[in-house]
Amino acid sequence: MRVCDLNTGLGQLAQAMSHLKDRWAEAKTHWQDEASRQFEKQYLAELPMRMQHVVQAAHRLAAVLEAAERELDDRSDEG
Repeated sequence: MRVCDLNTGLGQLAQAMSHLKDRWAEAKTHWQDEASRQFEKQYLAELPMRMQHVVQAAHRLAAVLEAAERELDDRSDEG
């Protein structure tokens, strides 16, 4: 029994981040003022680091879920 698949969600998130990066690069060709620099600094600059933290947390969560799934399977085999 498969409880959940975090890898699919992580793949979708990575694809969305790539799309955002591409769209931001495109927007920057038209929006080059102090407001754009502030927007990038305030909202976009930390995203790669935050994405890395999300991926690490998802991997830890996946390991916990897999261990729980194995334990539940072992218990169902016993009963």
